[in-house]
Amino acid sequence: MLTASIKPSPGPASMAGATLSNPQGIIPSNVSTFLTNLRLLDFDLLPDWPDISSFTFSTRDAGQGQKRRIQCVEWALFHLFALWDPEEARNVRPRVPPSLGISSRLDLRER
Repeated sequence: MLTASIKPSPGPASMAGATLSNPQGIIPSNVSTFLTNLRLLDFDLLPDWPDISSFTFSTRDAGQGQKRRIQCVEWALFHLFALWDPEEARNVRPRVPPSLGISSRLDLRER
């Protein structure tokens, strides 16, 4: 008679020191996963692609780099929103890309 032992999955506390890996042993970062998803959606083929790369999200240039990161994320969020609701995205489009200033940030929840 065959018996199988079922072990409960480890909780977050027991996985704190564990590392997850794919078959190649490489753990993709959040940024590389984000960039891969944008490329799978062919966003990099759009004429207004802002050349988003892993360097965009590096912290080497904290001043000007932060502004560029925000612009690139806003661009990506708008295009993701346009996939989800194209009609509503047409209403938001005139404000993208946002002008300079904190009050110009795109707020998709305002409607």
